[in-house]
Amino acid sequence: MKKINKYFCYVFFVVPIVLFLFSDFTEETDIWFLLSHGRYVLNHGFPHVEFLTMHEGLHFVMQQWLSSILFYVIYKHFGVIGIYFLVWFFFAIIMYLVYKLCMKVCGDIYLSCVFSTITLSLLARNFITCRPNTISIIIFLVLLIIMEGFYQKKSKKIYLLVLLSLLEINLHAAMWPILFILLLPFLADYFIKYLKKKDKTFITILFVMLLMFLVGFINPYGWEAMTYSIRSYGVSEINDFVWEMRALNFGSQYDYVRHFSLLVYIVIVGVSVILIKSRKKVDYYILFLIFGTYLMALMNIRNVMMFLICSLPFCTKYIPAKTKYSNTNPKIYNCFYLVLMCSIIMFGFACKDHYILQDEKSGQKEILQYLDQQKKNGNIGNIYASSFFGGYFSFHGYKNYIDSRAEVFLKRNNHKEDIYKEYYLEMYEELSYSDFLNRYKFKYLVVAEDEYLLKYLQSSENTQYKFVFNSKKLYLFEKKD
Repeated sequence: MKKINKYFCYVFFVVPIVLFLFSDFTEETDIWFLLSHGRYVLNHGFPHVEFLTMHEGLHFVMQQWLSSILFYVIYKHFGVIGIYFLVWFFFAIIMYLVYKLCMKVCGDIYLSCVFSTITLSLLARNFITCRPNTISIIIFLVLLIIMEGFYQKKSKKIYLLVLLSLLEINLHAAMWPILFILLLPFLADYFIKYLKKKDKTFITILFVMLLMFLVGFINPYGWEAMTYSIRSYGVSEINDFVWEMRALNFGSQYDYVRHFSLLVYIVIVGVSVILIKSRKKVDYYILFLIFGTYLMALMNIRNVMMFLICSLPFCTKYIPAKTKYSNTNPKIYNCFYLVLMCSIIMFGFACKDHYILQDEKSGQKEILQYLDQQKKNGNIGNIYASSFFGGYFSFHGYKNYIDSRAEVFLKRNNHKEDIYKEYYLEMYEELSYSDFLNRYKFKYLVVAEDEYLLKYLQSSENTQYKFVFNSKKLYLFEKKD
């Protein structure tokens, strides 16, 4: 079979990037509190009391402080388009690291590496957003590359995992424990070897894990940041209300849950068939990685990306596609790749008016303009907006009831009250709206068209608030004098 140059294959990675350009971030809500966090740290230092919402005295751990600074600096200097290009840049890095991991697993350059990389890139589009999760994926891929190299040659690069631990605890503390979870399959594999061959390599891994744990204390919040995920996950209200925390279920009422369930099912069946059909011996750590992360994916949608990066790359060497590459002059492909990337950037700037972090279809912008006008006449007090829209108004200086940082409003984190449970009941029409509004005495209510609260406000039961105007998907109400 005719050989192909490896640079030619890398050019194909541009295809997922082009497709990614058509991704829509207009419903990404977390970016607003991230920008607020980054701005606060640069101006005031590390907070220990929640500062964005109307609630007073809530204990607070900013577990994404370093990521927030990065996003805010990019936004401050380059605006919205800068955020998008930053995410595209992360996406390109992820694709390259997946390709390197496939090559590392194969021990040679295989056509299956290209197939696996492009497949994973297309499946991962829904998970590459303007969130710290995207940076965490990069760190996890680097860890897998280092560990795969260590498994083959016992390289001293394994000690770089200590640096990854230091980065992750400050970039995204909630995902920091995942580093140790990804190391468990390698540890178990070497422990089995120790039982059979007295190979003491697992002690080296244990030592590295100890160092990784110790450097975890090097963050502004110490032990609280390290244990953040323990206090923030497993809450029924969050699992039921936050889309990415829902468990996979073919019988779910939500289309996207059924979509991800089918995706994971197809991948695990495909990977299993590849492993079974292969005549090669499958290493224990690969089995542990694939089926361990598969179980994690079943628990909630957020872990589907972890399953993808731990399944597709590690089954590449079992795909019977051994096409090697020739020594064709790489300059041709480098130039071609550069031209394509420049074209993509030009396309991005040409379409920059469509890249907005607030969804103009929802009407947030118009309501903000109205609130700004009222603010000139005096203090407008606290406002109500759901978690989906709250971060947007908080970023622009308004004290809102809640935003998309669900775990911040849990009593186990804020040490005061379970605001999120109250919000959950409010969203599902399971509390008295009159008592709720009397308690907080909001000056303005920003209510979406699909909220049960809107139904109450438009009924005769509502005697406290008057309708101001409707802007697309949002309705604004003002407290009567």
